[in-house]
Amino acid sequence: MIEHARNVHAPSDGFWSRARYTPLSDALRGNLSARYDLRRVALAYDLPAELNDRVLQVAKRTRLSRTEKIAVVQELAGHFADGLTAGVDPSRLLEQFGSPAVAARLIRRAKLRQRSSLRRATRAVRLACGWALAIAAVVYAIALVRFWSANPHPTDKYWREVNVGRKVPHGETAAWPLYQEAAQYFYGDKLADTCWHWYTFGGDRKHLGEAIELLKKHATAATLVRRAASQPHLGYVLQSVADGAPPSDHALTAVGLEAIQVIRKAARLMQTEVRLAAQQHDAPRALASLEALLQMADHCRPERACLVEQLVAMHIELLTSTVVSELLATNGEVFSPEQLRDLAHGLAAHAEHHRTPCDMRFERAVMLDLLDRCYSADGHMTAEGMRMINRLSADALSKSYGLGSEQNSGVLSRAGTELTTATLGLMIADRDQQVAVIDRFFDLLARDVQSPPWQWEEPQSQRYIQQIAHDSVPRLRYVIPVLMLPAIVWVERTRVRTAQEADATVTAIALELYRREHGAWPTTLAELTPGLLPQLPVDQCDGQPLRYLVRNGRPLLYSLGGNFVDDGGRQTQRQTFVDYFGREEILSGKRRSTKMETGDWVLWPPTDSF
Repeated sequence: MIEHARNVHAPSDGFWSRARYTPLSDALRGNLSARYDLRRVALAYDLPAELNDRVLQVAKRTRLSRTEKIAVVQELAGHFADGLTAGVDPSRLLEQFGSPAVAARLIRRAKLRQRSSLRRATRAVRLACGWALAIAAVVYAIALVRFWSANPHPTDKYWREVNVGRKVPHGETAAWPLYQEAAQYFYGDKLADTCWHWYTFGGDRKHLGEAIELLKKHATAATLVRRAASQPHLGYVLQSVADGAPPSDHALTAVGLEAIQVIRKAARLMQTEVRLAAQQHDAPRALASLEALLQMADHCRPERACLVEQLVAMHIELLTSTVVSELLATNGEVFSPEQLRDLAHGLAAHAEHHRTPCDMRFERAVMLDLLDRCYSADGHMTAEGMRMINRLSADALSKSYGLGSEQNSGVLSRAGTELTTATLGLMIADRDQQVAVIDRFFDLLARDVQSPPWQWEEPQSQRYIQQIAHDSVPRLRYVIPVLMLPAIVWVERTRVRTAQEADATVTAIALELYRREHGAWPTTLAELTPGLLPQLPVDQCDGQPLRYLVRNGRPLLYSLGGNFVDDGGRQTQRQTFVDYFGREEILSGKRRSTKMETGDWVLWPPTDSF
């Protein structure tokens, strides 16, 4: 007797066993048919165990779809059943059948040829996608290994570059120690802040009394500031905010600017000292303090000065122009004509600093130093670089890409975010591409401001960065320039404003000198040249001479203002804002400055000064 398949282990009739092999169409009809179970199909032919095993073995090795395997089982089981019916011994049938592997391969080929063209095409696409995913996974794994294993190799190269010219030549005295000594008075009794409040609120009695008492108490502070300002070199070498740390350990973004903060407070003291000296008719002291202000501005403008230093220098020069303008309008008689001429020469010399664009070498060095600290020697982003970017852009990246700051529960320590960080790091452009974007920006910026302000158009440098930042993928690829560059272009507007204020103050001095000599104000500015002015001052809004008129016996010197239209010297309702970029577009109505309003920018005399 032949041992039949009933002795073979039968499949379970449990719910989950049947559900596993039931097609969805049958299950939706409530029929757990289990018709995809190869064993059930084979057992239906009641074959001996060895033949049943061979059928299932070959069917599984074909690696076909379920329905095709069912057909294979049916065909093979029917073949063996026919042999048994013909009286052939099972062992003989197995011998005649041959190798299961060969049989499975031949059956697979036959079945694949029988498939439709659409199905073969689908299979080819699936294979291609599978290989593509596999290759991508390998490439990604290699990139991850390179990302986590690579390290940046920063140096102090850019620190040395930005410190060129900041050291005091041998044998000369540095101004910085004197500023530091004076700073003890600033922070002890809040001397500088009190002076600032008095100046800001127009000399009100409350702050005036406090300022006078503090200046009397700490007269040494003003003397120290004037001594410091008289030194030709500041002597402040830039270093990291982490005192004592080697420069190579910290990026230039962490540079400490303590000297600039101290000089700003010293400037507040000096401007108050000027006004108090003028009220006391002490012209030499007032003039010495004004000269100290201009020299302090020079201390803020060393070789390769950063934009913060240049902005503080502009701020001090604006303070100087403002206080001189106010004194000319309210107490100008305190100065002799010779003193006024000397003061005009000093203001005019400083105005020349603002005829050329701001020095951007420091900012470019900051960018390149940051890249060196983020990228490996072969120009690929590193894990340390991503951590640095994460610290610099905690808010921006957390909103856009889910990279919170380190203060956000130590986000970079979690494995999931580490993987996200690595993935984003692989998406960021390499160092050469970042440098190309940075160079392109600074080239465009130089073109934007190479012409006079009244010929400036919409800044292409700003538009270039905005186009990159507009889309999420480029914004991520060039995250470093997108984070660091956008606000730089607007510094040029402050530079032009500072030059305009200086020109107006020099012109106001010339007007005062003319009045003293002739007993009346000039009818036109042309009467000031060439005796008092070498040339007419230019309105930076349109390139024409500044507007001037005498109204009710009082002079009025003004610029066109933010709308670039002559409104007859009518003062705007708020502080004048002039957006020099895109003048033609504003005039044509194609673009309107968000802060633009009708009226002119009255430069002198200050409002309510007469």
